[in-house]
Amino acid sequence: MKQRSASYPSYTILESLDFAEGIYKNYGNSYRATREEIAEALGYSASSLTQKVSAAVQYGLLDLKSKEGYRVTDLFVKCFRPISDEAKQEGIIECFKSPQLYSDLIEVFENNILPPSKPLANILLQKHSIAEKACDKAAEIFETNAVDVGAIGDDRVLRLKIKNTNVVEEEVDVEQEEEQDIIIEESHKPTIYKNSNNNHQNKRINEDDRSFNENSPIPHNIPLKNKLPAQLLLPSDVSSADFDFIISYIGLIRNQY
Repeated sequence: MKQRSASYPSYTILESLDFAEGIYKNYGNSYRATREEIAEALGYSASSLTQKVSAAVQYGLLDLKSKEGYRVTDLFVKCFRPISDEAKQEGIIECFKSPQLYSDLIEVFENNILPPSKPLANILLQKHSIAEKACDKAAEIFETNAVDVGAIGDDRVLRLKIKNTNVVEEEVDVEQEEEQDIIIEESHKPTIYKNSNNNHQNKRINEDDRSFNENSPIPHNIPLKNKLPAQLLLPSDVSSADFDFIISYIGLIRNQY
């Protein structure tokens, strides 16, 4: 029996925008076109449009009404005819957050490091019911989208904040620069880890003997043979379910080494 995959976009956001643009230029934003009409207008066969229209619908660029057809959405118009660069970026990010699969992944990885493509594909297979034959492609498209919308950079941390392109940089005088240098130097004081008396957790203190912030991550040094120790930072409210996820995640990372 053929394994049925959970839904995922088979095309990127930029590809889907191009596809929706073709529909918009032929039918505007009010007429609902059938799949056959779209195929004829864009030079496709009706059967070849399944994944294209599915991706555009998942990103929120097309709206489908049963027995009537597809039309472009307000979100498409926001991206295609934006009133500002910031509004366009906002619309693109909204597209990125629209598919249910992407919403689930963002909930897990936002402000955290996005795994490389292979471990991510394994996560999609094991945690999100994406089929074996589809998980690699689904992971690749998600990562491509994340790069295209500016959600990940070289550090691979997934961030969905909209960049303000209208910010004007002010000149900084010499005294301000010197003051900033002092602040930077203070922030880079070495951190020392000491064991607490009750041995339940490590406490983090700076050289100036500041009080420990109970909300800070708790560091755990893991000794490795003939190597520097590995370090695991855990929130103070970590749960058993969190440990299960961490163990599973480390197992996926291990496949890359």
